[in-house]
Amino acid sequence: MGDIIFQLIVFVVPIIIIFAIFLIFKSFKKSKQQMQRLEAKIDKLNESIKK
Repeated sequence: MGDIIFQLIVFVVPIIIIFAIFLIFKSFKKSKQQMQRLEAKIDKLNESIKK
């Protein structure tokens, strides 16, 4: 029984680590896109203020 639990842990832990890395990269990409949209809006506001 202990052998089955150990094998489950050995298989599940790497899957969880890979999934966590995927989520981290996905959130970084999303925040980068949000930042680019924000920068575009700020640039647009700056241009309208200068006119």
